[in-house]
Amino acid sequence: MNTKTIARIAMLAPAVAVFFTMAVNAPAQAQSNPAPAPLIGVVNTDVLLRESLAAKSVMLEREKYATVYQNQANDISSKLRAEDQDLGNQRNVLAPDVWQEKAAAFQKKFAEAQGQVREKQERLEYSTNQAMQEVLNTLRVVSQGVASQRGINLVIPQGAVLSFDPAMDITSAVMNGLNTRLPSVKFQDPETIQVPTGPDQAAGAGDAGGTKPAPAAKKKQ
Repeated sequence: MNTKTIARIAMLAPAVAVFFTMAVNAPAQAQSNPAPAPLIGVVNTDVLLRESLAAKSVMLEREKYATVYQNQANDISSKLRAEDQDLGNQRNVLAPDVWQEKAAAFQKKFAEAQGQVREKQERLEYSTNQAMQEVLNTLRVVSQGVASQRGINLVIPQGAVLSFDPAMDITSAVMNGLNTRLPSVKFQDPETIQVPTGPDQAAGAGDAGGTKPAPAAKKKQ
């Protein structure tokens, strides 16, 4: 797993902290009786989101698409560089107005290529976020189940505490449960997934602002 992939997982940490804290505390807050003494369980969410079978399956699929898209981008870049060089060589050969027309057409083509590459990346990130959200949802359910079995009423991510008694660590039990309950995640094809067009698009949240349809399939020549 490369450093970029690890960095993407690390970016989930703040959301995970809120995700766990709210999920566990909500039932207690809804009760009018005094809150019970906290019985704490600690979960290493970084490890779970990196080493669980489901998380690994998500990142494996992501890297497959990323490799294909990178190769496509490299191919487009090479062709555009060659076309740009050819255009430069024609500057002193063609009439100024003809050359300006060709240059404008090239700039349009270049901008369109950039947009296509950027859209593929956005779709890939959205597919990844959707898949990882399923991992997070299952992680919460499994953590609550382990906590219930052990009489724990508060589960917090390890990154939210400075130190703790190792006996509080329930990561291993949660990992086993997560691997059993969700050994893999279906990774939606970035080419066909419906992507929200609202401000939450990058986070992969909600349906606000409508959706961006998948690109129309190219007709075979």
